[in-house]
Amino acid sequence: MRTCKNISLNNCSEYLIPLLIGFVFFGYVFNYDILDPENISWLTDDRFQSYIGWEFYRHTPWSFPIIGKTDYGIELSSSVVFTDSNPWLSIFFKIISPWLPDTFQFSGVWLLLCVILQSIVLWKIISLYTSELSIKILATMLMLFNPAWMARYGHLTLMAFFIFSSAIYLSLRFIKKDEMNNNKWLLLLCLGIGIHFYIFFIIFMNWFFVLIFALYCKKNTKREFIKYFILNVIVSSCMFYILGYLTVGSGSTVDGYGYFKANLLYPIIAGDYSKFIGLSFFHAGEYEGFNYLGLGFIILIFLNIILGKINPQQKTKKYLPLIIFSTVCFLLAISNIVAIGDKEFIIPIPDFILRICGNFRASGRFIWPVTIILYIYLIVLSTKLNGKWPKIILTVSLFIQIYDTSAGWQKSHEIMAKKSFAHSEFAEYKPLWENKISQYKTVRWFPTENSGSKWAIISYYTNLYKQKTDGVYFARVDNDKLFSLKERVLSELISGRYDYDTVYLMDKDYSEYFLLRDGDSVFKFKDIYVLMPHPKKCVSCYSKVNEVNKDENIDFSLNGIGNILLGKGWYSPESWGVWSQGAYSELILPDTSKTLRIAYEAFLAKDQHENVNVDFYCGQQFLIRTNIGFNSNRNIELSLEQCNKDNSGTFKINMIVDSPVHPKDVLEHNNDSRLIGIGLRNITISY
Repeated sequence: MRTCKNISLNNCSEYLIPLLIGFVFFGYVFNYDILDPENISWLTDDRFQSYIGWEFYRHTPWSFPIIGKTDYGIELSSSVVFTDSNPWLSIFFKIISPWLPDTFQFSGVWLLLCVILQSIVLWKIISLYTSELSIKILATMLMLFNPAWMARYGHLTLMAFFIFSSAIYLSLRFIKKDEMNNNKWLLLLCLGIGIHFYIFFIIFMNWFFVLIFALYCKKNTKREFIKYFILNVIVSSCMFYILGYLTVGSGSTVDGYGYFKANLLYPIIAGDYSKFIGLSFFHAGEYEGFNYLGLGFIILIFLNIILGKINPQQKTKKYLPLIIFSTVCFLLAISNIVAIGDKEFIIPIPDFILRICGNFRASGRFIWPVTIILYIYLIVLSTKLNGKWPKIILTVSLFIQIYDTSAGWQKSHEIMAKKSFAHSEFAEYKPLWENKISQYKTVRWFPTENSGSKWAIISYYTNLYKQKTDGVYFARVDNDKLFSLKERVLSELISGRYDYDTVYLMDKDYSEYFLLRDGDSVFKFKDIYVLMPHPKKCVSCYSKVNEVNKDENIDFSLNGIGNILLGKGWYSPESWGVWSQGAYSELILPDTSKTLRIAYEAFLAKDQHENVNVDFYCGQQFLIRTNIGFNSNRNIELSLEQCNKDNSGTFKINMIVDSPVHPKDVLEHNNDSRLIGIGLRNITISY
């Protein structure tokens, strides 16, 4: 048996010293308090999403072959993947769940594991270039104080930098020692799939470019490398299926590419992570591309330039796989909407490529491996200086880096300090469940949406009281399921056919549009409106006071309630109303509607987009076509008497716009990439 007693101290240090560095770093930058498995006070926002996804998953019966499937969200349920709940750890702890306490979080242990493993991997990378112990200690510590990595503690699965750092290590092993171990690459790919899609894709690209380079340079092993490619793709595809990546259907591709990007000034955009540099984000979505280098590394760049160590003419052919990989990551990160400070320039690319890129809406994240590779390059250059200069320069850079970035990581240390649950926001809603709604089997959020304003509170208490809920937050959601459920719940409420064992929570009081039953109650608790059915289970006792026999004017602005009638094909309401998304959009109306008057808008631009044609349908039945120009009337009236209605409580009005437009394509200095058709201000329904 190999132990530290019968192997050299140098070999033992390959793991013990970086392990110790990582453990101390964890307590210094983050906090040992979060290792308490029953401490959930620090789990907020995305961290809470990860926790609550795991809690629902642990109580969901096992399913095969999709072992990642969860019942969180009822009809919207998909996979533990889409609550960012670290599928591999969720599966492991689900196996031993009967022996775990009722409240159990593994996020603290996961964060510690990420830190220690990142420390070990960085240590091994530097060991490829130097055997001097002091240099390896300084370099590892310097690279750990990476602001982009430390700042991801809000999104815990993305703290797994150690996985793509390991891929960089394997790339360097291939470059320096001609070592191509496919088993290790396959292990990294599988780990990435079971942690986060972005982590996986970064590893996949790295492996792909190394494999292509190997195929080109080693023609005698071409068949073997093709076998590696087929094997890795097949295994990865199977893992995608088993973990449940394919359970979201229409929700896998979303908007956002070009919004959540990296700014070209990213090396000096410090945000909250610098004591000296006050430059913050220029555009709202650029926080995903946050990648401030830190003042220590910025100084290291200038020192290497001054000392003549950075040589653009240096032979780089053997590093071609990493150079190509870094270039592709860089281009993905900055996107086709290139930002330099507050200036943006749009590079036109075909729509089908934009749709593919929609799978990577947070494209700014792809800058992370570029920075790791840059860190390695700068440190390796510094080690080539003569005498004691490498130690002096790295020591100075380390202390500057620690002090400079303390502006950010000191806040994270305080956030993770253990707090009392009694003073949390969740505790304020405890009486609602304890005294009112804990006896109901299901808690619904109305109108149905992903990531509603109270999803965290609803998810927490429904988990505590073992209730079902659709008040959830998924990273991706099946849009077809979402709109189908929204329509069904609306139909049940306006027809009085809602379930007696379900309580409905709302952000506004929509109850005047519902057909309430005798004994049901509507009340407000803090900022939540509650529809609480009477427990007598009377599904036919309608209260006639809620029947509407007059005209209704419904506002679609941010402050209105028209959002409950929006089906597929709409963006979020704004201060004036709401824009349709693309060519097709739906309105969901009560089946007692006889006449509909619409006050609408159209997105027009002089000499570019001066007219819009809109066809209105009732289901498949054509109603009318209207042409909207600059001088057109902005109102239209539709007779609904001839519409086919199935007595389900609702029916749909479909609108088809013949020429929706991207504002950025028809207006100067406009970066709005939405595909806009018609806008709704308000409607009036006659019964």
